Amino acid sequence: MSDFVPSPQQLVIFDAVQNTTDSLMVEAVAGSGKTTTIVEVAKLLPRDKFAVFLAFNKNIAEELKVRLPYWVQARTFHSHSFAALRNHLEKPAKVDPDKTRVLLDKNLDGDREDLFTYLPFVKKLVGLAKSQATRLPNWSELVDYHELETEGDLEFGICLANDVFIDSLSSQELIDYDDMLYMTWALDAPFPLADYVFVDEAQDLNSIQHALLLRMLKADGRIIIVGDPWQSIYAFRGADSDSMARLGRQFNCRQLPLSVSYRCSKAVVREAQDILNRWINRHENE
Repeated sequence: MSDFVPSPQQLVIFDAVQNTTDSLMVEAVAGSGKTTTIVEVAKLLPRDKFAVFLAFNKNIAEELKVRLPYWVQARTFHSHSFAALRNHLEKPAKVDPDKTRVLLDKNLDGDREDLFTYLPFVKKLVGLAKSQATRLPNWSELVDYHELETEGDLEFGICLANDVFIDSLSSQELIDYDDMLYMTWALDAPFPLADYVFVDEAQDLNSIQHALLLRMLKADGRIIIVGDPWQSIYAFRGADSDSMARLGRQFNCRQLPLSVSYRCSKAVVREAQDILNRWINRHENE
């Protein structure tokens, strides 16, 4: 490990990787050396095994392509899923981020006024529906939970979203960002099965990503989940607020901490701990 000196918590994680067959869930607070831990864990994996690291966004994937050993692929969840989808589709697909607008315009017969009235609402609602592993979205529940509003008629807007959602699955010549996950799941596109799957920022995964993970891993494969449930901030775009706990149950993960932050002074950490403890006590007493 060159000049790298692991912490006691990192040593426990490395031992679990090397000397057990457990899938792992690492709860890593901000500044705890999460990325360094991931890179060092990757170096411990057998070189003859297929391992893929699913990064939260493209920038992180590009950074880790340089840092990870060559036998571990670094990809975003979307790029890994879209590769499986492309291989599955009979005809080449064009990526079009405006797919929802195209389909909505078609459903409205070119009515430009209604298009601009309903497009923000329909685009948001269809995107949320595609974040769920279901073919029959509960539209009213999605609208209520995310407090969605439209300048037009709400019931008509929901009907438009339903029509666009149905049309989207059959319109396989165009693929948008949400389709890269949802259509891969809905069409049961197969993945090259991995021996090891790393998942970064696991607290921000949605249910469609949970479902796809089950398809990526060999029956005897291992998943290594890394995240911090206290940093879950993407529920507004469909992330599961209980993502890490669900993943832990889904893959029967052994839970290990990276709970020491090296980013802040001790005084700042103590203040943060005090605020957190007060928040926990207040909600426990409610």
